[in-house]
Amino acid sequence: MNETSKKLKIAFLVERFPKLSETFILNQISYLIEAGHKVDIFPAGKSEETKVHDEIHRLGLLQHTFYPPKVPQNKIWAWLKFFVLVNIKQAVRKLVKLLDSQDFYHNQDMIRRLYLISLFYPFISKNKYDIIHCHFGPTGLRAVFVRSLGLLDGKMLTTFYGYDITHRAMGENYYQNLFSNSDIFIVISNFIREKAISAGFDKNKIVVLPIGVNPGEFIPHKQKTDKNCIRLLSVARLVEKKGLYYSISAFHQLVELHPNTFYDIVGDGELMKPLMELVTFLGLEEKVFFHGEKKKVDIINFYRNSDIFVLPSITGSDGNSEGQGLVLQEAQAMQLPVIATLHNGIPEGVMDGITGYLVPEKDINALQIKMKYLIEHPRVRKDMGNSGRKFIEHKFDNFHLGKKLEKIYTDLL
Repeated sequence: MNETSKKLKIAFLVERFPKLSETFILNQISYLIEAGHKVDIFPAGKSEETKVHDEIHRLGLLQHTFYPPKVPQNKIWAWLKFFVLVNIKQAVRKLVKLLDSQDFYHNQDMIRRLYLISLFYPFISKNKYDIIHCHFGPTGLRAVFVRSLGLLDGKMLTTFYGYDITHRAMGENYYQNLFSNSDIFIVISNFIREKAISAGFDKNKIVVLPIGVNPGEFIPHKQKTDKNCIRLLSVARLVEKKGLYYSISAFHQLVELHPNTFYDIVGDGELMKPLMELVTFLGLEEKVFFHGEKKKVDIINFYRNSDIFVLPSITGSDGNSEGQGLVLQEAQAMQLPVIATLHNGIPEGVMDGITGYLVPEKDINALQIKMKYLIEHPRVRKDMGNSGRKFIEHKFDNFHLGKKLEKIYTDLL
């Protein structure tokens, strides 16, 4: 039997599902299902987003997604739901009996008890998997507890992506229970690997596996509606660590010299309003456009209609930072030159001076210089774009990364 001939039963534990920004998880699920493996998905809760990527429906993923039941916030309704569940469903009685053996359970109020029952309920009767793959460190801790109750069995691995190892909330002993209860740890960059080792993880249990793209989806033919203008693009959640304040400020320094230049920002988040206010303050309302969250097919069209991609990531005030910045690989696959920062794992996914430029964090002047250079040098843009496509095909092709993930799984069995 070769390394991929056995079809595996795999549990994916995630935070929220589906999420537009987490295409990297969706890509892994898609690859595994198309390779013939069975994947069940266990989110901690439902995403509040109304848009989903097309693969969700094409692969019927929601039929294999097991959500925790919703917990009423009203104490009376919570008590009634608890009473009904315990007295009608034998599986819930079994779960309550398991939780009753845990000291912490008795110290919780009714709503908190029901929340715990809800959180573990999807695992009743599922139990045995070949692989339990947890995405993000806190999800790994949830899986450790589920396994301790005997509700989940299988080889376990946890992937760390960025905030879950760099955020200051993840203190020195935060992952103590995970060290000995996860068979292996995947990190998406060597930067995250070093952070994990510093946090106490066994370096012999860490595997570096970046997240990638499907080059066949990101076809870089141009379809610009106005070939006389230059369009810059950022695709990002509008949060502090994405650093969009700095790219907008840098862009502001260019518009007088290059009036036919525009900046599209795709994404949503808590900083939408402050960033829009910044654009208004700088008088850029007719130059900078916010488009909100978009599905993959729409994002690909933005790439096709753009000339330069910008991701000015920074380390947030809470320590939160990028692990890799997958949109940089998407943009390079679309033959766009990229401008990003010398930030954490980003230099592992951009060839500085070859597929784009890397500048120091928060350096508005350096961003402006590189933007200006690429605007004024179309031949450099084209050469960098061609190099970027080859780089992504060689190092970040999801098919090859999927094969490596399968081998990680089978090596555990």
